[in-house]
Order: sequence, then C-alpha cells, then structure tokens
Amino acid sequence: MSAARARLDPDLLATTAADGERSDPEARAEEAFGADGQSEDNGAAGQYTTSWAPLDLAPILAGDHLVDPPSMLRRTDGESLLYRGKSHAISAESETGKSLLVMQATTEQIAARCPVLYMDFEDGPETAVSRLCALGADPDDIRRYFHYVRPDEPISDDGWAELPAPGADTLAVVDGVTEALTLHGLDLADNADVARWLELLPRRLQRRGATVVSIDHVVKEARARGRYAIGAQHKLAGVDVAFSMTVLERFGRGVSGSVRIDVEKDRPGHLRTIAEGKA
Repeated sequence: MSAARARLDPDLLATTAADGERSDPEARAEEAFGADGQSEDNGAAGQYTTSWAPLDLAPILAGDHLVDPPSMLRRTDGESLLYRGKSHAISAESETGKSLLVMQATTEQIAARCPVLYMDFEDGPETAVSRLCALGADPDDIRRYFHYVRPDEPISDDGWAELPAPGADTLAVVDGVTEALTLHGLDLADNADVARWLELLPRRLQRRGATVVSIDHVVKEARARGRYAIGAQHKLAGVDVAFSMTVLERFGRGVSGSVRIDVEKDRPGHLRTIAEGKA
C-alpha cells in the first residue's frame, strides 16, 4: 500500500446550506464537535455515559500511549516476541511446544517478580509446575507469582471475584481455546461465538492491563490450514498478534529438536522487522 496521501479539494466537500450559502465542512465539524474535537452535546469530559463519545487523542499525540516494541519472551539474540498489553494467539498441532513456549515467557515473568495468571482448560497443575521447574524457575517464585486456574465451569461473577485481578505487569494465559469455548457453550466455528468469547474473557483481561496469550490448535489436515487456528476466521481477526508453530525436528525428554515460529499477524508492526525473511 502506498504511503502517499491525496488531499481532497475542499470545494468538493462543501455542501449547500438551507439558505443557499456554501458551508465549510471544517467549520461544520468544529460547530458539531468543538475546536478541540470533543462533542459539545455531551457536556464536559467525564460526563459521557456510553462508549460512543469521541476519545481524547491528546495523550496519544503527545506520545504517551504509542505501542512499544515487544518486551516479553526473549530470543537468544535479545529480541522479544510478546507485546505488553496486547492480545496474542499461538496455534499449532499437538506436541509442537505451544505450551512450552508460553512457559518460557512465564519463567521470565516470575523471575522478574511479575505475576502470571495461567488458565488451563486442557491439562493439570502437575504438568505446569514440572515444566516451570525444568525451565529453571525458582519454586519460591512459582508459589508467589504463578497463579494457576483449572476451570470446570463457565466464568461467572463469582468466578471473576475469585480470579486474581490482573494488572499492567500481568501475563494472562488461556491454554486450550477450543475447550474454553466448549465449556462456555460456544461454537468454535461460529464467528459471532468467537467474538463473544473474546469479549467474555481475553479482552476483559486485556482492558485491565494484562498481556494475553491464547493457545489453540489447528485443523488436522495440513493442506486445509490457513493462517489461523481451527474454527472461525475471527480467531485471527480478533487478536493483535498471531503465531503458528511447525516442528522441524521432533523433540522430547532428553531429545533435542527444533521448531519454526511464523508470524501470521502483527498489528503493531514491530515483529516483521526481526523475522527471518521479514515474512
């Protein structure tokens, strides 16, 4: 896409007022929204009652809320793969190391004395703890900073009350998206149900400041796979960043192997600059 911009002729945008005089569109916009771009009909800032009011863009224009480069899940060259405060999806076949990859990010987090909220819909706490210990996590750090949840029922108001409150330094992991959707009575192949799921848990965690990572599966037939996980396309559209993983050499206990991580989506745009082949 070209970065060039075309400037429209103001005369083409002008309209005819009721009295037959020409109306300047910029003047009409200022009349409707005020000189500062905020709607005057809704009163002073802070009095809006819906999410449809215009946002104050001044802090962003001042550079206070620009998207920083990834700073979590470091590679051996010092570059990182996860953006703080963004929503990520990792999808691959079984036994490709999806959970292990996220456990590496978890180990980094708790070593930095930052909390991890791990919501596991597939496995159990024994596997999680054994993997963290194998990756070198300190048992005291695990006890203090690793909050493991194994839900057996849909989340409710009581569930939110008991779930540790995430913050800006929290890594929130949803391990097993298909199982999570099924538990909540949602259809993984339905775009509307996937959108409901994203709003039900991942985005709610993200709005509270957490960095969210969802772990998902892909369809069994390799030739039928797209850029996103098994099910609806909104699984890709609804996140900021998406990765896929492919085993190059099988690995296991005592057996070294290798896995390729591909960037399938990078809304903030920093990952493409550090990807091999820039793909």
